[in-house]
Amino acid sequence: MCELLRQLAARHLGLPITLVLDNARYQKCQLVEALAASLQIELLYLPAYSPNLNLIERLWKFVKKTCLYWVRFKVMQRRVDRFQRLLFRPVANRSPIRG
Repeated sequence: MCELLRQLAARHLGLPITLVLDNARYQKCQLVEALAASLQIELLYLPAYSPNLNLIERLWKFVKKTCLYWVRFKVMQRRVDRFQRLLFRPVANRSPIRG
């Protein structure tokens, strides 16, 4: 986490930085908070138990609904293939994937 903060500060010289984080322990420790303050990076923490605000939770919900609901897979590779087709299909073609 500290390395990420250093890289952000180095790339955005002079620009204000606000980093939105969940409440993971390694993100909320004193070391990270002190380094962020010294680099003038604002840390904005999401409220606890708010998966609707956490983008990765929204992505996983979409993936599960689109790829996995009501589908039985005989082989794990079919599940992986379906997931990859979902992620790498053209942006214009956003209808649910079948089969």
